[in-house]
Amino acid sequence: LTGIIYDSRRFYSLNANLLQLLSRMFELNVNYNFAVQLIQKKYDLSERVARIKSASRLKLHKMVGWLIIHSNIGSHESSSARALLDLGADVAFIYSTRENETRFNARATQDFFLATEVHLGKDLMVLLGEEYGGEGGGHSTAAALNIPKLVPEEQLVKRTLALLQKRLRNKKQAENVNEEAN
Repeated sequence: LTGIIYDSRRFYSLNANLLQLLSRMFELNVNYNFAVQLIQKKYDLSERVARIKSASRLKLHKMVGWLIIHSNIGSHESSSARALLDLGADVAFIYSTRENETRFNARATQDFFLATEVHLGKDLMVLLGEEYGGEGGGHSTAAALNIPKLVPEEQLVKRTLALLQKRLRNKKQAENVNEEAN
């Protein structure tokens, strides 16, 4: 049952066969609450505090109909970015620094990636890494950047948003050209 709950994204996608299987499981007294507990993430206190702090510090940007959020935090960057997506962001950027190092974490929803084709790793973090002398990369909806020097948050966020806006405008212009051709 735990595997079904997880794989179906908590029953987001169902079909008749799956419903029959679930019905049979419940007839056999499978424990639904226990199955759910097995996949619920337990956050330690420091991670919970980081997620809350990142939410309290967030700055919201609306860009071509998308909600883009950035925030800063000292630790648990990826978890904080995921928390901002859970709050409703389409894209979340988390800025942090360590001793003489800047870290920048990005997360996006699958809907954002499918609609825009903006790949956080290739389209943003790799370019930012090259520009700032760091290393950036990742996946379409999860990426990160490490820069071996301190880069001011405002500067990095401004540049990231400019790259993102350019990519979204290019996508919009391409869609308009395709619509005119049809």
